[in-house]
Amino acid sequence: MAEETTEIETPQRDTGGMFIQGNTMGEQPSFTDAVKLEEDVQAYFKECEERKKPMTMAGLACKLRVHSKTLYNVRQRGGGIAEPLLQAMRIIERNHVEDLCTRTSQVAGPIFILKNAHGYADKQEIDITTRTEDLTDKELDDALAVYEETEQLKLLEEGA
Repeated sequence: MAEETTEIETPQRDTGGMFIQGNTMGEQPSFTDAVKLEEDVQAYFKECEERKKPMTMAGLACKLRVHSKTLYNVRQRGGGIAEPLLQAMRIIERNHVEDLCTRTSQVAGPIFILKNAHGYADKQEIDITTRTEDLTDKELDDALAVYEETEQLKLLEEGA
């Protein structure tokens, strides 16, 4: 008795990993152009307001019937269709910031979203490099003296 095999159709993608036009795999996005995208974004925001639900990128992606990574890819590619999406992302970011500013407890969620989805960071970077060619000989000697004194203090503290 011969076993029956079933072929599974695989999604057709271009060299950049994007689905090619005419691919029947997966759900099609709800939008086809910038005008339709803007309408869908506004419908999502209105729905959030009516249901008193937070605006999120995940919620917007669900409304648009795409993966949230698709939204970020559209943003990266730019073009006319990206503008309504960029505006929506700015509104969602603003809502996360406002939510964080009005909370008195349980702030980890909004902080996580701002860091991971909107590029915020805890760290502060300070550039302490000095262009030595712009310094006079006296300024270089003074800086070297301070450095040497600091290094000597460190050695004394380590030895103590």
